[in-house]
Amino acid sequence: MLSTTIQSVRELGRLRGEIDALLDRRGVPTNAAADTNLVVTELAVNGFEHGGATEVEVRVAVDEHRIAIELTHVGIADLAIPSWSSMPDPLTPRHRGLAIVDRLANDRETIVGPSGTTVRCFVAR
Repeated sequence: MLSTTIQSVRELGRLRGEIDALLDRRGVPTNAAADTNLVVTELAVNGFEHGGATEVEVRVAVDEHRIAIELTHVGIADLAIPSWSSMPDPLTPRHRGLAIVDRLANDRETIVGPSGTTVRCFVAR
């Protein structure tokens, strides 16, 4: 299991390296590892850009069937977080993060509390 905290998007390179090392040790196929890193990146960036996070706690765990992902940040989202996100109009330059997450991961759950937001989801191995 990986449990770490990042304070900015500048730390995403280190985080992706740590995730790759964990998934490689556990024998996770390359495509599932790439999907996991993309999901974590999108969720972390959303936490910083839309959630007002000053840090994001990241947990990644692996079992024989799936990769569990959980990100928690202190801050309140500045927009509604849908339970499912569809891809925006192709001419829209942004707002694809959750749509990408929902295509790569399963069972996304978002818990918004008075002091922050936790997002949990799973990527198939």
